[in-house]
Amino acid sequence: MSYFEEYLAGFGVFAALGGEPLSGKTSVVAQLLSSTDPLTGKPYELYVIDLDRNLAVMHNQWGSGKPRPAAELERIWPIYVGHRTKMDLITGAGKPADTKGWDKLCALTQRWREGARTAEPYEEWPSNRVLFVDGGTIMVQMAFQNLLGDRASGYWVKSGSDGRRLILRDKADYGGAATYIDDVVSSLFSIYPRRFHIFFSFHLMPLDIELSTKLDDDKIDAALDNTPEGRKAKKELEDAKRRGTLLVQTEREYPVVAGSKLSRKLFGKFPYVLAVDNDGEPRVLTASTQRFFARVPGQVGKLPAKMSGKDALTRILKHHSEMQAAAEPSSVTRPAEPDA
Repeated sequence: MSYFEEYLAGFGVFAALGGEPLSGKTSVVAQLLSSTDPLTGKPYELYVIDLDRNLAVMHNQWGSGKPRPAAELERIWPIYVGHRTKMDLITGAGKPADTKGWDKLCALTQRWREGARTAEPYEEWPSNRVLFVDGGTIMVQMAFQNLLGDRASGYWVKSGSDGRRLILRDKADYGGAATYIDDVVSSLFSIYPRRFHIFFSFHLMPLDIELSTKLDDDKIDAALDNTPEGRKAKKELEDAKRRGTLLVQTEREYPVVAGSKLSRKLFGKFPYVLAVDNDGEPRVLTASTQRFFARVPGQVGKLPAKMSGKDALTRILKHHSEMQAAAEPSSVTRPAEPDA
């Protein structure tokens, strides 16, 4: 194996999996339990950070109410992560009882551990392991809750006749919550070597996109970000609209994070962005449509733009392993270490 091939082998799939509620995202990931990793020849194992509390769908086989074989169920290791919420009897508002859920989530980005059970360091995980963060939308809510708790060292401030007021989030908190989420994603993204694969599931939200003869797709995407560059691009869109040079206005679905789509900074950390559409059966999109945004590196001409969820992720992981091995064999060796 050349040094370049060895380097590529250190990166598994890192993907955002978006879809409407009940579209079948979790079921699509669970289908990996019925598949074998082409590199190790071993069946896939699922390590699930359970935020959504909807893993019961993993128990059944695809398209039936029959339970999966025991051997497959034994290859799922779920860890529940969440804030315990309680209601305030005075205001009727719900608030987290603590922020231990967020602390636990952050700890899981460093090492897979639950109680006395501990897995190997992530750098040692083989390619037949899949880490699934199930419930990215819940992660957004947890980020806001943790932000409010950090901001006031608790969820109450002294105000009003009763001497206290429940802190509520405002628009300024979106940036703080996005930073928390970026830290979690970046921590997992930066693991090296990372031969195993990581999937985040997100719900989707529609965003209007105005396509112009004067602007390219990058500027249109930039206009959706609340940044100086985004505001500039948005003004160009508005100017183009006044000039009558806009060709079409459409709507596209993006993963939900911190009240909007993933920021460009965070979005770039997901080389794979997949959408799950359900027309009676979950189907995985690997390329953008008018409604959904999706992308898979090097998929043009190699993967269908829409595949059955039954084996879609198996085919995508196989495609990824083939891309890693695509380099021509050579005698190139690892570069020599520099002299001290």
